[in-house]
Amino acid sequence: MVSCHVGVVTDSSAQLPSSLASQRAVDVVPVTVVVAGEAHLEQDLGADDFYRRLADGQPVSTSTPSPAAFTAVYDRLARAGAGEVISLHLDGRLSGTVGAARLGAEEASIPVRVVDTRQVSFGVALCALRARAALDGGAEARVATAAALRLGAALRNASFVATPPTGGRVGVHDALIEVVDGRAASLGPVRDAASAVERLAALVLGTNRSLSTAVGHAAGHVEAAADRLAELLGSAATVREVLRYRVGPSVGAHSGGDTFGCFWWAEDDAGPIRGSA
Repeated sequence: MVSCHVGVVTDSSAQLPSSLASQRAVDVVPVTVVVAGEAHLEQDLGADDFYRRLADGQPVSTSTPSPAAFTAVYDRLARAGAGEVISLHLDGRLSGTVGAARLGAEEASIPVRVVDTRQVSFGVALCALRARAALDGGAEARVATAAALRLGAALRNASFVATPPTGGRVGVHDALIEVVDGRAASLGPVRDAASAVERLAALVLGTNRSLSTAVGHAAGHVEAAADRLAELLGSAATVREVLRYRVGPSVGAHSGGDTFGCFWWAEDDAGPIRGSA
């Protein structure tokens, strides 16, 4: 049974699938995605439609949720019986989301711990899932927050980026990148998706430790490459689990439709997600 005396909140840039958010009792505040001048809440904008429009050259951008949007979710959790909230978000050096959450927390009717995970994309979702798993195991909010931050510090990420949209936060193309210390750092040029799969697998498995991993893809045409990466990782003796996620509009607006990649972490540093939930 899911413990609900402490609420767990993130925002939709965490790319947490709605089914998993519901199952794990993680509330999601939507990011606004603007396509060709039209504003959409991220959950109302299908990924496939978004990537088709992006490929057609329609301009895209994102904006953070308002402080009032966060307050509304915190207060709804209070009405549902929560006495406290842990609210986990992407790196504040890349976005104003964590600042908006803090402003929203000031108006909330219950205490809110706003956490800058220093992560991006599904890395934030992993931190939120870790916090919920700790709470469900009987941990207090401060202990669950520490567990989430410990995972956030252990996570590594790498993605293939071919053609990022103009104005996005990723400043390289046809390369592997790692988002670290609040910026996208190039790990070197890559000529195509097949080469990227091999390079990513070698990078992850070169850790040579017992690992958990998560693999995601953006547009549908790179799903097969992500499948191949997940297959290579899943067949390795050192990999315990391979989670899957979709790179949605709020991240794809910055990295592009050709993006796929992964997160990974050593289990002796932070432990598995599925195994602990």
